[in-house]
Amino acid sequence: MEGLQDVLYIFEICDGNNTYTLRGSIYDGELTLNGYDNIPGISHAYGDGEAAYVYNFDRENTQKLTEIFHTENLLESLKKFFGGKKALTEFENLCRENGIYFQAEDINLRLSDRHFVL
Repeated sequence: MEGLQDVLYIFEICDGNNTYTLRGSIYDGELTLNGYDNIPGISHAYGDGEAAYVYNFDRENTQKLTEIFHTENLLESLKKFFGGKKALTEFENLCRENGIYFQAEDINLRLSDRHFVL
């Protein structure tokens, strides 16, 4: 049993009163990305102005990501990929283009429950 490999902030961005964070962890070979956005200015449209979301990758697709980034430290490679920016669309496109499947869910807003299968 591999257990918890590591936990790392992929990005933490403060833009005025808005805060965006994405944290990655690998447990038993499976990658999980946990995001949290705090945007007080949109509270009138979405309730409390907060959104939490999760990307889950099984072992096989975590391994595919590791191979794409040619790395032994996937979390550090993801941190470099994002480069301190909220590049979730680019990340999702990279996964789709390389046949990497994941489950994504927007926890607070329940706007999506995406499963990418090519």
